[in-house]
Amino acid sequence: MSTVSPNTMTKVIIRSLIALYANQAQVFTSPTYTSKRCFEESLNMTLTSQQILFYECPKKSLLSLTRKSNEGQIVGKISLIHTKVQDNLDESSKDRGKTLLLIETLDFRQRTFVILFSDKTERNEWKNLIKNYIITAKKKKVLGIDLKELRQVSGEEIPPLLLVCIDTIKEHPNDIIETLPPHQVQELINSINNNNEIKNMTASVAWTILKLFLMSLPTPLLHPISSFLSINPINVELVEKSIRTLPIEQRLLLDKILEMFVYLNNVDPVKYAPHSIAHSFALYLGWVKTEAIPSTIYDIVEFLITQYHHIFNLELGHQKRLSKSFTNSEQTNKFILINKTDPRKCTSFTDREDIAFRELGAPSNERDIPSKETDVPLTIIFENLSK
Repeated sequence: MSTVSPNTMTKVIIRSLIALYANQAQVFTSPTYTSKRCFEESLNMTLTSQQILFYECPKKSLLSLTRKSNEGQIVGKISLIHTKVQDNLDESSKDRGKTLLLIETLDFRQRTFVILFSDKTERNEWKNLIKNYIITAKKKKVLGIDLKELRQVSGEEIPPLLLVCIDTIKEHPNDIIETLPPHQVQELINSINNNNEIKNMTASVAWTILKLFLMSLPTPLLHPISSFLSINPINVELVEKSIRTLPIEQRLLLDKILEMFVYLNNVDPVKYAPHSIAHSFALYLGWVKTEAIPSTIYDIVEFLITQYHHIFNLELGHQKRLSKSFTNSEQTNKFILINKTDPRKCTSFTDREDIAFRELGAPSNERDIPSKETDVPLTIIFENLSK
């Protein structure tokens, strides 16, 4: 029986931390920058419902020579929903069976922590506990989670919240207001992140939730966007061919959203003309977080709406065959300015919001790495409010 509990403070050592930085979201095969750090300092590790926390080990009291579990500052946090646990296949003989890999993957940074435990039993207990907490955290989370992972934890082909949103919009098509007040948007984000029921689900709220969800995805529905922007001339055959390359989860949701657009156009051909919908919604279907998108995306989305029945009739047979493989077992965003520092000059950890150690902040391009410690550029970073 496991002796590890969620509130347990366990002393561990971070053997090493490898950080990869990339220009393309979620693609780390050819990172633009790689940093590796080795540490021997002991830290106290514990779990919350959403994070793995690391604390400084408290100093011994001069009077009692005892340690208090509530002492020590938080020096690092790892987001559970962005983390996976793996065995360390490269551990040294003296660490055999006592290390664990924690791999946290955000959009443009992937960090791999090698954690050393006191013995194999403690390591196995923590491995199982973290895995269970990751599953629970992902079940409660909607924003910022990959569609495939959402399907695996929920057993649903399309997230139920989105189906409710789409049905609400179709039931009240004349009640959609494009922009909600910022405070209401933030309340929505908090409700979704806390797994609370959306009490006042109007068409405008549903429309906003759809946008929040799509922009919080690790990659857009139309991904890679380059395969769509390069279509020339735009025709049914080429567009359908690009759609067929999308993962099944993306295709099913794209189909559902486009079908909703077609429905709205039939209800009010003027208010919901394909051109108007495309200019309102295209950037939520296809985006790149590091650069501007050519206006071609509007033409692509407008074409997807006007030719929906032709495109998805061609896709239908292929899509139905793939959807049989599904089994039940299986936010408003913001641009913020952050001072970026050269990770090669970092010597220890420091906290940044709720997802970082001192290792943060490599420039997006290696040529942008400052040559002087005082030469620190300001870089615009896209960050999901859901994190």
